[in-house]
Amino acid sequence: MIRLGSKSPTRAKILKAHNIEFIQSGGEFDEDTITTQNPKSFAYQATLGKFDELYKKYGVEEYPLLVSDSVVTANDLLLRKAKDKN
Repeated sequence: MIRLGSKSPTRAKILKAHNIEFIQSGGEFDEDTITTQNPKSFAYQATLGKFDELYKKYGVEEYPLLVSDSVVTANDLLLRKAKDKN
């Protein structure tokens, strides 16, 4: 059993597809506080921010904590997550 530190239904679906038991506990980390335009740095800083928030709230003694982040890029621009199909 692990704690998924995300509200993402897609990440939950991935764990379910691999028969990984988990508890889903998303946080409130504000990604808008990140100023970098470098995709790799952005994803790292977002993941670290989420981890720090949820580690303080839940720790890792009861369940290992899994956090991650993803971004969208096009034409060397950091677009972040898509807000709609367009």
